[in-house]
Amino acid sequence: MKEPLWFDKLYALGTKLGTSLDGQREVEIFLKELAKAISPKLALVLLVERGSELRVVASHGMEGLIGESMPMGEDLRRWLLKKGVPLPPEGDPRFYIVPITIENQLLGVVSVLSSAETRSPDLLDEEVKFVKSAVNYLAPILRNINRYGEALKQYREAFRLLSLLEGLSEELIAEEDLHPIIDRIVDRTPPAVGVSRCILFLRDEAGNGLTLTATNDERIKSMPDELKPSYSIEEVQEQVRGRMPIEIEGKGRRWSGIGLKRGLLAPIFAGKELEGIIIYDTPGQVRLFSPMERIAARLIAAFAAMAIIRAKLIRQIKERHREEIRLERLKALGEIASGIAHDFNNALTGILGYIQILKLRLSDPQLLKFAELAEECAVDASRIVQRMRAFYKEGKAQKVPLDLNSLISDVIELTKYKWKDLAEMKGIKIEIATDFGNIPLVDGIEGELRQLFTNLIFNAVDAMPEGGRITITTRCRDGKVAVEVSDTGVGMDEETKARIFEPFFTTKPDGTGLGLPICRRIAAEHGGTIEVESEPGKGSTFTVILPASKSEEQAWKPGSKGVHRTVRRKILLVEDQPPVREAIGDMLKVLGHEVVAVSTGEEALEIAGRDKFDLALIDLGIPQINGLQLAKMLKEIDPQLPVVILTGWSGMIDEESMERYGVWKVLPKPVQIDQLSELLSQLNSPNA
Repeated sequence: MKEPLWFDKLYALGTKLGTSLDGQREVEIFLKELAKAISPKLALVLLVERGSELRVVASHGMEGLIGESMPMGEDLRRWLLKKGVPLPPEGDPRFYIVPITIENQLLGVVSVLSSAETRSPDLLDEEVKFVKSAVNYLAPILRNINRYGEALKQYREAFRLLSLLEGLSEELIAEEDLHPIIDRIVDRTPPAVGVSRCILFLRDEAGNGLTLTATNDERIKSMPDELKPSYSIEEVQEQVRGRMPIEIEGKGRRWSGIGLKRGLLAPIFAGKELEGIIIYDTPGQVRLFSPMERIAARLIAAFAAMAIIRAKLIRQIKERHREEIRLERLKALGEIASGIAHDFNNALTGILGYIQILKLRLSDPQLLKFAELAEECAVDASRIVQRMRAFYKEGKAQKVPLDLNSLISDVIELTKYKWKDLAEMKGIKIEIATDFGNIPLVDGIEGELRQLFTNLIFNAVDAMPEGGRITITTRCRDGKVAVEVSDTGVGMDEETKARIFEPFFTTKPDGTGLGLPICRRIAAEHGGTIEVESEPGKGSTFTVILPASKSEEQAWKPGSKGVHRTVRRKILLVEDQPPVREAIGDMLKVLGHEVVAVSTGEEALEIAGRDKFDLALIDLGIPQINGLQLAKMLKEIDPQLPVVILTGWSGMIDEESMERYGVWKVLPKPVQIDQLSELLSQLNSPNA
């Protein structure tokens, strides 16, 4: 075959690949086009699974091998012979294997039994070159699909954990006793860490030891008190050298008595004091814990610390005035909130970043819609952290013009699992109908208004245990926007209707009594009101009235600022968390810039001393040399270098500190691609 024909076939293959996020479909397209090009007797694609196996995912010439797995390291030729595949003698060049690799990572292999004659070695060499080139097309597509799947998995895990912590936070507000909260932690949190068991130890009254306080293990619960394990503070502090969770093994005396083989220990610190530990494991199982599971354990331990601090404060000041108790409690809880926000904003940087990169590369409208919904969910996830902090500390959020019709449509889609999927599982049918009018924009905080209408839809679903219909109507009313959420549920009597906006009042067995009070607070903070009409047996109608926006701006959407194409810049990125560093680096590369990424201040100073950069992006919390100190040192090396601080802690850097350390701007996490684009576009201005 002549060389131009190889190029034509390679071009044809390249145009067919990369059209979906389905790895199996991409491999099948690849093999189909490969078979057209070289007409092999046999061709197989095997992909790496679980890091220890190669599984046949596509086959040409022998379909019976699909789904078969081979241990990594085993000779593929011998394995195929065992499976009854007819192959030429060993050493025959017509049977060859091409690895699927990218950035030194093995993703799989392509195995081919050529139909070329052995007396035509030149033709066979050309065929092998073609297959290698084709595999080079496939490798980055599979890598990107794997990354998308991992990012989506991390987002789901993070959102489940955030929802869990938000629910526990609401219960913490309603509960003064520490032990019910501790019991809920050990009962509800193990799935978030990927295990089945949780054992929690707290500091005893004397303050010298850690005693078993709660567990979901019935065997340990039934032990006589004198046989239950306990540990000295010093004994645990020898092993715990920080606040991060550590993996522990059950060998020796230290962790005897609880039947542990390998687990994760999360220290509970309140200030500088070790107040307790949480141990997560699955009895009889030895496993390693993922970074997300470690983050989950740390955040749960932080939540336990919040509960401990709060309980201590209540015990100390219970005889004081009720308002003083409330203020002291909020102050104590606020000390933990910034740490939770920092860890989750770091995790969300990677999730949001890769979703936004995918948006720029997707052309399929349905996939683009899914990516936009995922982006909105991730943005809302970051606001869940802000709403948790709102229980403890006042904060300001910027309102933007919003299209309520569009926002409510998104809420209906995002709550579908509650009003459709879960309802159908219970054998009931719930429908949602919309009647949207031509209404003006409203100025609002998108996440809060999304929460308001989510709560109203959930409330309507709970009011219809036998199924029914929810109708959402939007209209102009006296220059304002009115949104009606009506249901055909059980309705309310006058006494219940008079109390539904009281905090902690609920008629549901498992309710918190906070949903509707939160709705009223959000409406009030937006300059609006919420009204209710209801009769027993005739359903209920909640009407939210909000002032129309006076702004002439367009409705805001996540990422709506757009991406600016600017002059190619050379950027120094300093971030100690690998997933965050990789995500921000990939976003900058997508924007067309050169990135040099390092994890420590020492590395940054060494590189800056021998190279010149257009911009430095520095994480505030890097180890040894913190972000502000590094900014000052870099400015001493290059006074003209613009320095931007990245931080997951809000409100940590004031203007005086920025000026003192030579910081140009502060960029809060989670970092989004449009923020980076806007930042880099400002480098073109003379005042940058």
